[in-house]
Amino acid sequence: MRYWLPLAAVLLLAGCQGAATTLTADVVPAPTTAPDAALSAVLPELAKGHSDKGKLATYATSLLRHLDAPVEKFATDMGTEHRRLLGELQGWAKAHGYDLAFHYATDATGRARQSQEKEQGDQLLFDGGADFQRDMLVLMYNDYDWQLNLIDATLPAVHDPALKAYLEDSKKIHKAGLAQIRALLTHYHWKP
Repeated sequence: MRYWLPLAAVLLLAGCQGAATTLTADVVPAPTTAPDAALSAVLPELAKGHSDKGKLATYATSLLRHLDAPVEKFATDMGTEHRRLLGELQGWAKAHGYDLAFHYATDATGRARQSQEKEQGDQLLFDGGADFQRDMLVLMYNDYDWQLNLIDATLPAVHDPALKAYLEDSKKIHKAGLAQIRALLTHYHWKP
């Protein structure tokens, strides 16, 4: 679904290394105001989503997996788009004093989220062929839908033009991705 900690373990086990692109400037201006608490909670979630999609794309398109051509194109495009979005978000966050490090909650919900991510990662690790493709697409459907809802809930409170442009671009990519995933899942007779 929308959580991917076990994906990191999957990637380590598979020997994949997907590096996210980071946009940096020679001189980063000091932030002029303290980070907004609501954005401080949302932005790491968005960054984690981009990073995890980039890692999954690397794993899915590695020599360890054979994908049907349309699914491979989706995975390749997903990796490219989300690495770019992560780079944009990292550049903005650095310039505005936001920490994008993701931390799980230390309560039962945090432990449950980690457990769910591990189960999903294990499922993808041991899936083969069509099962892997179907399960990856179902997980991505849920993730894209979650990210889209998170962006929609965040946008009204954002006034910074660069952050707003990033969120609008991310929203467009997630909407297009959902349409692609729906079309690809019809091959597996799956309807959301």
